[in-house]
Amino acid sequence: MALKVINLLGYLFFKRGIVWNNFHIDGLRARFESKKSPFRTIPKRTPTASPALRIGVVTRRVDMGFPECYESQFPQPHQLYLFDTVVDDGPHRPAPARPDIHCVRVEQQESYQKFIRELAERINAAQLDILILANWCPVRFNQPKRDLASLVDTPCLIGYLSGSDLIYHPKVDYSLYVQPRKGYSVKNQRLWSHFARGYVRAERCYETVFTWPSYEIKRAENPPFSQRSNIILSMNRLYKVAQTPYLTAITTLLQRDKSLRFVFLGEDNAQHLESISSFFRRSGVASQVQYLGAFSLYLPKEQLTDKIFTLLRAARLAPDPWPIGGGRTRIEAYSAGTPSTHMRLDHTPTTLWNRDSQKGTDLPCLELPEATATTLDEFISICSRLLYDKEAAESIVRKQYRIVDHVTSPSVWWEEVLSSHDQWLHGTGWASDFAPALKD
Repeated sequence: MALKVINLLGYLFFKRGIVWNNFHIDGLRARFESKKSPFRTIPKRTPTASPALRIGVVTRRVDMGFPECYESQFPQPHQLYLFDTVVDDGPHRPAPARPDIHCVRVEQQESYQKFIRELAERINAAQLDILILANWCPVRFNQPKRDLASLVDTPCLIGYLSGSDLIYHPKVDYSLYVQPRKGYSVKNQRLWSHFARGYVRAERCYETVFTWPSYEIKRAENPPFSQRSNIILSMNRLYKVAQTPYLTAITTLLQRDKSLRFVFLGEDNAQHLESISSFFRRSGVASQVQYLGAFSLYLPKEQLTDKIFTLLRAARLAPDPWPIGGGRTRIEAYSAGTPSTHMRLDHTPTTLWNRDSQKGTDLPCLELPEATATTLDEFISICSRLLYDKEAAESIVRKQYRIVDHVTSPSVWWEEVLSSHDQWLHGTGWASDFAPALKD
């Protein structure tokens, strides 16, 4: 009954206009569910002083957002333990061929409790200093991560998810926060609620980049502005594209220039494609629109890369949709030398409850101010400039390349992991206790 009341509160917030439920309610739900967990919480070990850390990552390596380059470029002299939660009949990724990287495969089993306990035992046996709870089950189902946190004794637990969610467990020391959600931002390394104008309990967060793969694209082969077609391209899932403000922006551009075409492709759920098509028919621009069908992210890398970049290199613009934008698709556009416009996440009181006109989530590490808007009119204006102004478009492309170099660098991500851990040690007081031992 209590859980139903919590879910009702979340639904009311959703109806008021928040794209996702309120973080306070998410945390309340998580704490309630944790109390019903069959796993008893064990204490953590005390941190030990060592210049070489033993770092563990729990993930599903084959498809859950931890690319091979982040394993192969792991920094020395530390030791990396990859706890790969594999599915028995699914595809597997070979273990890295480095003596300081240890791959521990734990098969997901029919018995949930047995699987979680076995995974925890393997982690505890490694005597880790840091455990990063990454994506190894669907993003919206974080109870397994909380149950695992209860059973491990690692001194420092870090939450790292690809979405805006948090794990909400008292043993998780902090989160590497990639994607702020509407109404919430990181302030003083804590999660700040613009709705409640206060901090969300004790949730500590460090802003970071995401672990994107680096596309091995020869930039010299990206066509210049003058050789690109009058194409606006979208490669996002269709539920992201089928939003009225975004479609309004695209329609306005098409109505102003009959030579422009909007080409889109992406997964559909048999509902959004018709909604998008109907919008364009009513707007009188259907003849300028082409849908190329769905494509799978799990195609062989060479096939996927060829298809994506052939389309991107033909396009003059790849505007990011909202209120739910893209991450990987923006990296791909940046890599292909295709300008990408973006709507900024706005936390001001006048827009906080406006569900339709503003972003629901954001990726600050990808933001380029010159290509970022705060209103629909500004978004259309930036799109127009990048479609027709050669110098403006080429300037944006150069800056996008610099962003790609930064956010797809494994060394940047690992440096942020180590830096946040160092700050955590100083914040807890352990660093001063370690100083004499490390000095000797």
